[in-house]
Amino acid sequence: MLASGAGILLDRPSQYQITVGDVTSYHGHMLIDINGPKGPNIAGRDLFHAEFYDDGSIDVLGATPECKSKGICSEDSSLDDIRNDLFNKNCFSSGYAKGCIGKIINDGWQMNY
Repeated sequence: MLASGAGILLDRPSQYQITVGDVTSYHGHMLIDINGPKGPNIAGRDLFHAEFYDDGSIDVLGATPECKSKGICSEDSSLDDIRNDLFNKNCFSSGYAKGCIGKIINDGWQMNY
């Protein structure tokens, strides 16, 4: 718990890897509660799931460092498509806001949903 009341739960990045082409990136899961016990305590509003990558970046699953820097993304998708697909499939149905952070990043760090 941070002084602001926010909470961050991190997983070990060495456990998970994603390979696109011949490049492997390591990542870990994280849950971010931006206001701790204060309301509204709704996934996608003040609780978010994200991945942190071996280059220090935070994004959604599949938004690897190579995807962000060189456009080498899985399944011939664009970075925006990866983020939007996860948002549409999982943000409100996953229970812990998986995919919501990608939509916020795509929308210039605005919560437009």
